[in-house]
Amino acid sequence: MEKKKVVWGGGGGQRKSLSHKGLRQQREGAFTLVELLVVIAIIGMLIALLLPAVQAAREAARRMQCTNKLRQITLAVHLHADAVQGIPAGLDNAYGGPSGAETGRGVNSGVNPGRWSGFIPMLTYIEQSALYQAFSSREGLLVGDQYVDIYSDGFQARTIPDTHGGANSPFATQIDLLLCPSNGMSGKPANFTGGTNYRFNASGDNAGTFSNDLTKRGPFRYQRQGTLMSITDGLSNTLCFSERALDAVDGGSSHVRVQFAVSGTPASIGLNSWTIANRSVCNGTAASGTYRYGTGGITRWGSNWGWNWGGGHWYHVGFCTVLPPNSPSCYNSAANYNALISPTSYHLGGVNASLMDGSGRFISDSISSGTLNAPTLGSNNHPTGPSNFGVWGALGTRDGGDSATL
Repeated sequence: MEKKKVVWGGGGGQRKSLSHKGLRQQREGAFTLVELLVVIAIIGMLIALLLPAVQAAREAARRMQCTNKLRQITLAVHLHADAVQGIPAGLDNAYGGPSGAETGRGVNSGVNPGRWSGFIPMLTYIEQSALYQAFSSREGLLVGDQYVDIYSDGFQARTIPDTHGGANSPFATQIDLLLCPSNGMSGKPANFTGGTNYRFNASGDNAGTFSNDLTKRGPFRYQRQGTLMSITDGLSNTLCFSERALDAVDGGSSHVRVQFAVSGTPASIGLNSWTIANRSVCNGTAASGTYRYGTGGITRWGSNWGWNWGGGHWYHVGFCTVLPPNSPSCYNSAANYNALISPTSYHLGGVNASLMDGSGRFISDSISSGTLNAPTLGSNNHPTGPSNFGVWGALGTRDGGDSATL
């Protein structure tokens, strides 16, 4: 006969009897605390393994979107070239008209002109016609700048009043097309003008002064249009745009991605009055990706770089191919606006770029860029000949005679 165990239960004091077999079946249907902890640990391990893969997939999507934006603005350059037979001046478009000719509204170049970047004459070709019309009017200038009215008896300079500045200025507009998703910027900080992660290849492999077109080796010029025909190295061998990361806080970081090393004595950071004298000195201003403030000739680091997509100052919208991607950048605060501007990004291991033929490329930090003691061009006249900075330098020149390709 099978033994039974009496169990008291229920509110009425009734007795229940369960066989040993029934008890065993109840225990087999449950699980212990140890088993629960093992299951939780396994789930945690799976999440730890999958999360980096998910993040990598998301960054790959962001990088692809970033490349597509670069290709779109490069296409706008070609549309501009088709319309007016020339690519826009990358720096200080002093005349405002998309053809570079005076069209009834201009600036007095001797009193800090509107300093339009090359993005402004391209606005019509990136579906921003209304914004271009705002720039074409007098409101397109900054407070305190001067515009030139054309009368039958000649030119007359007038100063822009305060009513045309501030938040109502078209310079304050943020264009989503100019922001890379990997930078994490969905808008702009308060009191900043619109920013851009994308920059013109203006100086090529020469860190020339902002205001001297003779030092520019890239396809985008200072105060003058270039042409596609002038890019004799080939459209597929010449950089058009690349990236530079933005800092959301005014001077909030000392990282090379978002700041410049600044010195009032430019020779101390490898710059002279016209161009770079020693790029190894500029490269040595940072350690582990961060500037060494107060050493190596650095008196401070810059801020707000890139937070003025409409401004023609080349530290806002230009780059050069002197040091490889994600290297330090140096700026001469004493005279001539001389700067060595390295492309940077938040992509792992390099930066995105577009070539003049409209294709997109990912440029590795390890791209061939010559030795650090390679001789620089160092001239205030138009330097000629192949670059001394390897494939990276060759990609920056429009007419260096280089045969290097990616």
